[in-house]
Amino acid sequence: MIARSLRRASEWRSSFVTLDHIVEVEFREAFHPDREGGSPIELSTYEVAADELAQISAEHAASVPLRLDKMTWLSADSALDLDGLQVRATPVPTEFEFMRQRHRDVIVRDIAMLRELAARLRGPDGSASPVHVVEKARIVNYVSDRLKRGDNAWLKAMPSTWRIAGHGGAAMPQAADAPARSARPGESP
Repeated sequence: MIARSLRRASEWRSSFVTLDHIVEVEFREAFHPDREGGSPIELSTYEVAADELAQISAEHAASVPLRLDKMTWLSADSALDLDGLQVRATPVPTEFEFMRQRHRDVIVRDIAMLRELAARLRGPDGSASPVHVVEKARIVNYVSDRLKRGDNAWLKAMPSTWRIAGHGGAAMPQAADAPARSARPGESP
């Protein structure tokens, strides 16, 4: 499946929220000031299986970086929902090999096509495409397991603001890597 992190899942499902509002909130890159009006829109997504969502949630949140919290994903069946769109493998700069291999850009020609895609994914009653919620506990368990196993990518990339039991921010230098402190006046080194 192709999965995209949702900013406001409750709005995606609400019949009270307009499609235009959803497009503006969920697909902000289409309205980025650096994007030229006629250029295609590249939607950042991941190609993953449902049982890989905890891993991609953790790696995505650590790479952006985002606050450690639950993540919500909208999934699309590439054969049905993405009909007529180009899906291109686009490795992103990150410590995580899995994330680099799974990142995809869905290429949308223009805002009109983006609205059409959003309408197709949302469906007339807001229930066309599955929304997957990955709870914070699943993400924490995944990260904790990777740290316990000594996963070098996680030891390097874990945001220092995240608190995982037994790991107070793996981005902090290890004792052997800590810079030597110079002695202050009146102190011995």
